[in-house]
Amino acid sequence: MGRKLLKRILKLVVFLDHAKMEGIIHPSPYLFDNDGITKSSKDLLAILCKDYIHGIGNLTKHLDIIGISVSHTQSIMEELDFSTSNMAIDLCDGTRLVKLAEILGGDSKSSILKNYGYLRSRDYRKCIISGLLCPHSLIC
Repeated sequence: MGRKLLKRILKLVVFLDHAKMEGIIHPSPYLFDNDGITKSSKDLLAILCKDYIHGIGNLTKHLDIIGISVSHTQSIMEELDFSTSNMAIDLCDGTRLVKLAEILGGDSKSSILKNYGYLRSRDYRKCIISGLLCPHSLIC
């Protein structure tokens, strides 16, 4: 890979990471694909380093030394689709009910969903994607 192209890719990754962390980019567009293999800027740089930059080791460590840090991680909460197609079925999900309560309550600073521990586990994510009712959801 050419040096110019590599430099531009690194600049783009660092720029998007900082823009997302500072809130310049609206929260709704994702930096990473929902089905993608990476969910953080560090993972993306590690894959880039492994495939195209041989012999450098940990690229994020080298960037930290020169004062450039990347820290954005896309959480499962950002990937959830809260749109409803059938009110009777969709509002049986506890996650959607909590999001609805936050929207109606108008309190955007303290998010209940950020502290919703079950969404951090991989098993619950699989339940959300497959559409099954999990024991952690509200069952109507």
